[in-house]
Amino acid sequence: MNVPIVYLCAFSLFLSLMLLFYNKGYKGANRFLSGYLFCSSMFLLTQYFFIYSKSALITTIFVAGFPALCYLIGPFAYFYTRSIFRDNVRLSIKDYCHFLLFFIVFIGVIPFFFSSWEYKSFISQKIVERTYMRSTYNINFLVPKTINQILRPLSAIIYLVFISRMFIKNKIVFNSLSHAKVIKIWLAIFYLLYSITAAFYIIVHLVYHININFFYTNSAFYFVISSIAFFYLALNFLLVMFPQILYGLPIPKLVLNHSSVNIGTTPIQNSSGIAFPIIENKTTPVAAFFSNGYEVEIEAAINQWITEKKYLEPNATLISISTFTAVPVHHLSYYFNAVLKVKYADWRNTLRIHFAKNQIDSGFSKMITLEAISLESGFATQSTFIKSFKNDLGCTPSEYLKTKSY
Repeated sequence: MNVPIVYLCAFSLFLSLMLLFYNKGYKGANRFLSGYLFCSSMFLLTQYFFIYSKSALITTIFVAGFPALCYLIGPFAYFYTRSIFRDNVRLSIKDYCHFLLFFIVFIGVIPFFFSSWEYKSFISQKIVERTYMRSTYNINFLVPKTINQILRPLSAIIYLVFISRMFIKNKIVFNSLSHAKVIKIWLAIFYLLYSITAAFYIIVHLVYHININFFYTNSAFYFVISSIAFFYLALNFLLVMFPQILYGLPIPKLVLNHSSVNIGTTPIQNSSGIAFPIIENKTTPVAAFFSNGYEVEIEAAINQWITEKKYLEPNATLISISTFTAVPVHHLSYYFNAVLKVKYADWRNTLRIHFAKNQIDSGFSKMITLEAISLESGFATQSTFIKSFKNDLGCTPSEYLKTKSY
């Protein structure tokens, strides 16, 4: 048994969960990617144990429990590719039909899940002995096993066509983004690996039904399996080595509806007129992920957001900036995290603190309390206001107030 494949799948499963719960990139698209990695890893384990395992226990856990996931691999890969090219993760009502086959197969196998362990072991033993397909038993009460076996490679072919068409339709967009080489290479590898895996799965399925047993013991089969596993591992490590992949293609969608916005504006300013963060922070190679023109447009739109003091609103989140500027949330997330290299919350709180400082300097603290100033500055709690004030200016609001003589 090729044990490294098991560890590879375990790593991929872990990475898929990390992508699902802990990422600041293009979250919608990355959920599709997470689903693809999870389902493909589980299905790879299923097929691995189906071919090599002689244990009825392992077969019961994997082969009898997870085959329905193969019907999610294609849809997740397709929706991930489409969301990157279109820069939109929304699913229409028609899109949910892509998951229909999975639900039918999954619902059909539910009674088997709740059957006795003895029955599961009995079926698993027949699978191990390669006699299940010739028997009268069927673990799915909705889909006959022969139909199920035909639908799997057919599904792989259909989604291979869908994804290929997506690349062909977006060829101009794909080629025009010369500044996004990392994700272009990533998408090319993703497409290539999906194509090879789908083709190999179709061949394996056909060979199994033709009953060519020597195919599974042939050294060429082992080499192909190992090669696919190697490239699959590379696919996972690319995400770790190049996290900018998780932000999607930087397709400019900015619409400047505000006539007062000047595209030739200076770097992002805070409420005191001081450039924040310092422009030198943007000299790293990763900043090239955005074209210079698009980066300037984002800066102009955010400056307009600052000018209108939107940061004082309690719900001043990245989503609110996106709504105001028409810049996609994942583009803003990338801009703050990778280009400016600052957490958005810290950046926003600095703007609020400088506003509060100006209020104190102007003598407003003589007319209203510091607590009122903190609320006016957009802070939900007094403790957050005090902590941010001290982090930014080195003293608490009360200590700063004592230094003022009006």
